Amino acid sequence: MSFAEYAAVRHPTPYVVEVARDGARLLLFGGRHSSQPADPMFDQIEAAFAKLSPAFALHEGTPPAVEIDREIGVLRRQQQAILHLLKPSEKPETNRRNIMTKEKWTAIMRATGFTDEEMNRWHVEFERSAPEDHQQFLEYLHIGAEEVARIREWSRNGGVKH
Repeated sequence: MSFAEYAAVRHPTPYVVEVARDGARLLLFGGRHSSQPADPMFDQIEAAFAKLSPAFALHEGTPPAVEIDREIGVLRRQQQAILHLLKPSEKPETNRRNIMTKEKWTAIMRATGFTDEEMNRWHVEFERSAPEDHQQFLEYLHIGAEEVARIREWSRNGGVKH
């Protein structure tokens, strides 16, 4: 059976097989193939991994690794939400551009669980995938031109200061 033929087969999912023996545990999580970060199946996989707390994990897939694809997908969805925020309101008195600052945005990111490393990775990916939108977002946060230039340069260099 070719990969294309197998990919067209639909199995009932998810299926979970847990095996424990002599203090060792194995979890097999069978799910449908998906590259959609919002697919609820990924939340089920994360919950299963959190419960098991594996020392190591193997996954089926082709490079790049599923985890990286999902992270990038999540970042892109976050970028889309931000771009929605950037759209000026039809009513000038409720224009969203007057609401957000760098400090408020950073507090929101931290409150939702983002670490400094994750925020840095977010900027790098935003600059790589949508540089003009990244510029617009930084300006939306009322960040000065010099700091915007530094952030974008740092992001273009993969989060490394030169």
